[in-house]
This record gives sequence, structure tokens and C-alpha cells, in this order.
Amino acid sequence: MTAEAKSSVDRSRRDVLRAVAGGALLAATGSGWRFASAADETKLAAEPLRGGLTLVSGAGGNVVLLGTPDGSVQVDSGSAERAQELAKLIA
Repeated sequence: MTAEAKSSVDRSRRDVLRAVAGGALLAATGSGWRFASAADETKLAAEPLRGGLTLVSGAGGNVVLLGTPDGSVQVDSGSAERAQELAKLIA
């Protein structure tokens, strides 16, 4: 096999690998969106962590709360559809 033919085969392999990787990425992204919308139907769950942190899952994204003597800080808000339910949970 000549050097030119070998180079052509290597390029073809790289193109195939790129296409496979791109397809896998698209498939994984599509599955992630379906999983996120399925999570909207689950109940909210609060899990205490270290250092005054609490993780709230099931709000359309992970929400972290930091409790301090002066009040609480909320990091992220989840999805708009779950806002009222989240507000009830953390009140």
C-alpha cells in the first residue's frame, strides 16, 4: 500500500469515527431531554448535605439551599412549572 493510499484510508476512518461520535452525542442529548421532562413528574425530595447545604431534586434541575443564621440562599430555581411546589417545600 502506498503512503498516499494509506493516508486516504486513515482519513476515511477518521471521518467514520467522527460521524459515529456525533451520532452518539445526538442520541445521548435526545435521551437527556426525555429524562429531564420525565423528572418533572417526580416528587420533590430534599437531601441534607454537609455544611448547612440541602439538595432538592425533582424540581426540573438540582436546587441547592444554604441555610445560615440570617436566612437561606437558593442556588438555581428548577423549572418554572415546579416553582410553586418548590416554594412550598422550602418555606
